[in-house]
Amino acid sequence: MVESQNVPTAKGGGPFGSSSLAPESEAEAAFEPRLADPGRSRAVLIDGDSPHVPGIEISELALALMDGAVWGLSASDCRIHSVTERAKMLAQLRQSARDATEAFVVCFKGPAVPHEGRDVDLRLDASDTSAESMLPLIDLLNTVASSSASLRLLILDCGLSADLRGLGGPVQVLVRHRSANTGLSAAVVSVLSGGVRGGPELLTVDEIAGAVRSVAAHRGDGPSRLALARNRAFGLPSAPPPPSHHVPWQHDTPASRDLLQREALARILGKRLRQVTTEAPGVSFLAHLDGQWGTGKSTLLNLLAEDLGEDFVVVGFNAWRHSRVEPTWYPLLTAVRDTVVDSRPWYHFRLLRLRETLMRIRYAGASWALPMAATSVAITAGVLALSANWDPVRSGAILSVAGPALAVAGLVWGASRVAARLFLWDSARGARIFEQSHKDPMGEVAHHFAWLLRHARRPVVIFIDDLDRCDRATVVETLEVVQNLIRESPGAEPGDAASFVVSADGAWLRCAFEGHFEDFKAAIDEPGRPLGYLFQDKLFQLSVPLRFLPGEQQSSYMASLLTLGRATAPGEDADAARRIASARSEAEVVEVLREVPADVRVRVAAQAAVKMADPDILRSTEHALLKFAPLLQPNPRGIKRFLNTYTVLRTLRTLEAVPVDLDTLAAWAMIRSRWPQLADELEARPELLDELAAGGGGDAATVELRALLAALPVPLTGREVRACCGNRPALDDAEPPVPPSGDIAPPPSR
Repeated sequence: MVESQNVPTAKGGGPFGSSSLAPESEAEAAFEPRLADPGRSRAVLIDGDSPHVPGIEISELALALMDGAVWGLSASDCRIHSVTERAKMLAQLRQSARDATEAFVVCFKGPAVPHEGRDVDLRLDASDTSAESMLPLIDLLNTVASSSASLRLLILDCGLSADLRGLGGPVQVLVRHRSANTGLSAAVVSVLSGGVRGGPELLTVDEIAGAVRSVAAHRGDGPSRLALARNRAFGLPSAPPPPSHHVPWQHDTPASRDLLQREALARILGKRLRQVTTEAPGVSFLAHLDGQWGTGKSTLLNLLAEDLGEDFVVVGFNAWRHSRVEPTWYPLLTAVRDTVVDSRPWYHFRLLRLRETLMRIRYAGASWALPMAATSVAITAGVLALSANWDPVRSGAILSVAGPALAVAGLVWGASRVAARLFLWDSARGARIFEQSHKDPMGEVAHHFAWLLRHARRPVVIFIDDLDRCDRATVVETLEVVQNLIRESPGAEPGDAASFVVSADGAWLRCAFEGHFEDFKAAIDEPGRPLGYLFQDKLFQLSVPLRFLPGEQQSSYMASLLTLGRATAPGEDADAARRIASARSEAEVVEVLREVPADVRVRVAAQAAVKMADPDILRSTEHALLKFAPLLQPNPRGIKRFLNTYTVLRTLRTLEAVPVDLDTLAAWAMIRSRWPQLADELEARPELLDELAAGGGGDAATVELRALLAALPVPLTGREVRACCGNRPALDDAEPPVPPSGDIAPPPSR
């Protein structure tokens, strides 16, 4: 890797620290650099590989620096030194450092010899290993830094194995780490001789570093106001990147890099969880990430965990990994216990662990613990009594007593560990014994969950992942534990509430509940809301459907995986971002998204979604939704579910760059929340809505649907449903053309 680094001198500490490129201030960014005066500048070039006959790279670098079209140093001011003795080299370097008042450039090409600690020597002659031919790097740095020149640059073409990240000194360093033949000198020559297409008229060290492959610029005391060279390619357009035929292999693990605007979705969900926790600290909130395998649910959980990390205790629980452990509550309780205890400061860690163990002893009963405690006390008392009558003459007798005492103590300790595993739920077997031997085991477990949540000191959120890979019994039992032992714990106090985010395919969950309670389906099913949907509505207050990628987002995602750059129009992006930032209502944000080109819409989608989650925008939206109140179900749960459904749909469609007006999306949210099974069918076949609206008869849900469609303030057809679901949104009046014979038709929506 090549880096341009700032390193300190002896005044600033050792040369091996860590630094990064500091962002420019507005004044610095606006400042136009000037070319360093070649008459007041000096360059010293050292070729340790071939000191007596300079190599091609050093010779070409000297010619480039003396080229009037590049910089224009005179031959006397750009010297290639052939001295191989350290003292003489330092003397010549110090003289050049004193003569330079504008820019001082030193380039060393040759072997580097690292030593223990942070010392590095540079060989002035590759064939000479004596101490006299070794130039300590720190001496070279201090010599360069001693110059009064405004620009001090050190180019190290030596393949160092140690990092040279400085602590803020005045020297800028170009270096390529961990490479014997770095080619850095040749790369710099290439930039100076050929210029930087699309670059500025004058090249600073930052521009040169950025043009050399893999260079990341780091400054010394700040951005230099001096340029090192003229740009010989100034005015030429940027060359397009060469076509690549390399297709990288892709893994299928949860992504650590956000390519699908999921980070914005995680921020909005995190904001919602914080709001619920603040407004109702004793309420347990359950959110459901509903999507088929491969839709990015685990990636979203990872991003959400990062967003909540400072404000919540985040408990991760993989249901599939623990699906063979019984009872079902035991691995979940263990995950909560370990995470809560580990979240406390180190000086509270042991104390909380001890208190938690004592709580389990209390639940389990003390009958087994008392004899062991009495035995331990007796052993301790015996040892102390022997110690009080210590006599060196009797030391043999004492040792003969201490040996068996230690053996008994070890036996007691081992028995205690076994007993703890069997009676204190320190193992799955112990948890099963506890269930079978206590009068109200589930009540005690619920109390313990509440106790752990109470001592977390921060709100707890539990992420349950991969539940849609478990069998029917595990799915039902896991969600029953969540509902009965944690959410509605009989021992909970105000504030003893945990929030949950369950990542699972909704169809999998519904199938599990319908299969488990098959005997009750006929009696419980409602039109448009079978038993599985009823359970899902009962469990989750918020459902986030994660579906396929819309066309533009699909192309953008594939381009990102293939590392293909896309041309951007900064002016269009900036204008759209400015209009979104100044919007005062959701309708104004939607209007901006409608008007901008599709590629710009994708790039500003995250900003638009976050803007719509602004409290002022939300209040405006809630006021606009009041007109739908007479059309909603006449019960609190139905109204809350409608509002939550609308909020989620608005966020998802905005992140997918699909602008839908408020009335249309609200109409779809009513159908989605009231008849979820019908909504799933319409999502797969939007044209079915037109058939249902035009037909007659049908079941009770169909009749109610027609009445709702007739009462809506806006028409809702299959075309609008397609946009509300994110399926190839129809933004124009014309329907998409039918592909001619032989072309590939777009895939079905599901």
